[in-house]
Amino acid sequence: MNDGAPNVGTDWNLDAFLQIELSLSALKLATQVLRKGGTFVTKVFRSKDYNSFLFVLNQLFVKVESSKPSASRSQSAEIFLVCLGYKAQTIDEKMLDPKYVFEDISGVHGNGENADASQQISSLKKLIDTKKKKARGYDEVDLQKNTFFNKADFSDFLKSADPYEFLTKFHQVSDS
Repeated sequence: MNDGAPNVGTDWNLDAFLQIELSLSALKLATQVLRKGGTFVTKVFRSKDYNSFLFVLNQLFVKVESSKPSASRSQSAEIFLVCLGYKAQTIDEKMLDPKYVFEDISGVHGNGENADASQQISSLKKLIDTKKKKARGYDEVDLQKNTFFNKADFSDFLKSADPYEFLTKFHQVSDS
């Protein structure tokens, strides 16, 4: 279990990076001591590197769940990731290397140069971005009526060619 946190200051990007880098270090340690089927729990800040970290966790564990405890302030970016069923497999060392896993923030964290972090991304970040699916379910929103809740008839669902696609567009299916 990792509940560690860096000293936080006035630079959110740096604080978020240090937090997730700390979580990756805890994961690296966990891979050295966990047995197959083991559990790993860590605190992270939701940030631009969150999905990259999640990708790594999903390679190493059967199931990864996120949880925001009620004791945590609602405006806080902190959440806990509960990773179940450690796969205990051979791990590519790059998967535990922050320079590979996370965006390059050398301008914020590294050698002090003012590099544009948004322009420098790691190869893992590129891999995730190419596999990332477009968010779906809101392309049918009627902005004229300000309708964000879409209903459909069950018979339309039964007639649909792609039930999954159909369900991504509606919030409620009824037999009206």
